Amino acid sequence: MSVSSQKVLPYHIGFIVDGNWRWAKEKGLSTFIGHKKGIERVDEIVRYAQDLGIKIVTIYAFSTENYKRAQKEVSYLMKLFEDFVILKMINQKMSINL
Repeated sequence: MSVSSQKVLPYHIGFIVDGNWRWAKEKGLSTFIGHKKGIERVDEIVRYAQDLGIKIVTIYAFSTENYKRAQKEVSYLMKLFEDFVILKMINQKMSINL
């Protein structure tokens, strides 16, 4: 019996991505590695939600405070988001609203 057949699941979930920078620093890694790991984790969560039948997933991944970071880091984050969205739309035929 699957998890989704045992419980009533929400139609829409949302979560805040936070702590990738701190996680990388604690492990002595670059912040870029932390951000990459974070997007990989987001991917796992989105896939799991999709497998459960959750129709809408909202991800809050970038705040206005993030724009205060170095331009190189901001550009990297934007590219990560862009690549993630494109891969989801093409490979998994997901509808994504930005």
